[in-house]
Amino acid sequence: MIDKVIIGKIALSLGLTAAGSAAGLLPTRKQAAHFKSSGVTLCALLLGIRLAIFLSVFVVLHFDPQSDVTDYYSWASLVNQGHVPGESEEVPLHYGPLFLPLIGLFLKIWNDPRSLVLCAIFAEFVLFVIWLFIGRMIANDQVVARAALLYIFCPLSVISTAIDGNNDALAGMFASLFVALTLWHRPGLGGFVAGLSVVASKAITAVVGLPVLLASEHKPRWLIAAVAPVVFVYGVWALLLSIDVVSGLRFHAIHYSSGNLPFWVGLFGPDLLVAPRRWFVNGLGPLFILMIASLPLWAYRSFGHRDVVPIMAALTVALMIVSAKSFPHYMLCALFPILLIIAETTLRSGIVLYCLFSVLTSVESTLWFRLLNGHSPAMIRESAPSNLSSVLFFGAIETLLLVTYGVVLWRCTETYWKAIWTRARGRTGPV
Repeated sequence: MIDKVIIGKIALSLGLTAAGSAAGLLPTRKQAAHFKSSGVTLCALLLGIRLAIFLSVFVVLHFDPQSDVTDYYSWASLVNQGHVPGESEEVPLHYGPLFLPLIGLFLKIWNDPRSLVLCAIFAEFVLFVIWLFIGRMIANDQVVARAALLYIFCPLSVISTAIDGNNDALAGMFASLFVALTLWHRPGLGGFVAGLSVVASKAITAVVGLPVLLASEHKPRWLIAAVAPVVFVYGVWALLLSIDVVSGLRFHAIHYSSGNLPFWVGLFGPDLLVAPRRWFVNGLGPLFILMIASLPLWAYRSFGHRDVVPIMAALTVALMIVSAKSFPHYMLCALFPILLIIAETTLRSGIVLYCLFSVLTSVESTLWFRLLNGHSPAMIRESAPSNLSSVLFFGAIETLLLVTYGVVLWRCTETYWKAIWTRARGRTGPV
């Protein structure tokens, strides 16, 4: 039987990707000169597309909210009734302690799960506006205009916010804000917002915050300001409320998703998602992240504002590759920087890369859940003889997704690797 959800998401992804590819061809050097006056148009286009999708899905077609947003609604409703995040399994502490109270404010305005989808749309609108403001500080107008158009139509963004209501848009909003404050030479405020993002959204913002810290002219001030809200909020939860504040960390450390290297390896043999191999994976990931973050220091002995976007994008994609729990929608934390890198690629190659990235990231998780019931790699291998076509199709998508991640990661870090190679050859002399 044909799964209508899969068909619908594939069709929507292809349509949006085609529109984004066509729009990405538009900005020329001459048109980019008028980019400053087109910001309002771009913002209106982003908001209009997402609201149109929202109204079509939830008002015209009468679909109910799905995915994580139903959990957010249940948990935030209990918090509005006086419960504390982390006090029980009914109100778990999977995200920052202030996340549920924050989205609970939206439920007080409209007590419906759809209000949380609107919350995600609002957060994404804010992050988009901020990136438009700071884009010209890190790229030329033509690249920023192309990246903005690619972002507006990117199905990963549209589906994750206007349909799924994922909280990654909120994390991305915080990330865009602390990047902007740091680039505007406000290290104290930038660090404070970075710390606030950890306690009010999700800890993944600490990964995208690392290059911002390294690029700050006043690193101690930035770091102290970032640590302060984290220590204070988690201290209140641990000492005054007697909440187990590491329960969320344990939850994410043992759960898994498809779409990453450990999962892909498990399709062929060794299962890296269960202990003790899982602990090796969990330990290797941070080392890989730190290696990527240090590339500008290896290449140039410095880390400046120009390095924030490529390393921020690289760390996000690297996390998708090595983390055993890495849903594609996590990339909303740094999706605009990723698309800035793609927009800087030569036009034809950039559009091809954008098409692969957009379609694969927007449908991969749905295929895993609906074709293979979210099974582990071991269970997928066992079911292969009786479900061969689905397993082969999914395996091909997984492989192509990881290859695409690898290409994006290379585009983000290519300049640094070439500089490191040149420096190494200079030390050893010509061969």
